[in-house]
Amino acid sequence: MVNSNYYLRKLREGRLANINRQSQQGNTTIEVEVIGSLSAKLRTTKLVFSVKGRITVEELLALLANKLTSIFHNARPKPGILIFINGRDYRVYSKDELLGDRLKVVIIQVFHGG
Repeated sequence: MVNSNYYLRKLREGRLANINRQSQQGNTTIEVEVIGSLSAKLRTTKLVFSVKGRITVEELLALLANKLTSIFHNARPKPGILIFINGRDYRVYSKDELLGDRLKVVIIQVFHGG
């Protein structure tokens, strides 16, 4: 089992793993929406980017961790950060599940206390 640090390292080296992509063509468009007070911290409400071929959940998290470093630790969201991929919590996907070619990612910071 390959951990998320592998993908993060490959991403930083500029050569994200090309796993399961030989027969895939085209790009994956990723639209990221940041909701609530987190948008002020990150100084953005929306990011749009594309990557070659389809990507896995693990690779998506590594990409997001590279772009939004303050809300990730070891390519995993820090506590209190919710991430939804196409309306579903990222944790319901298997980490090696290939995602579609158009992804809508919503990131929300949870506040709680008493």
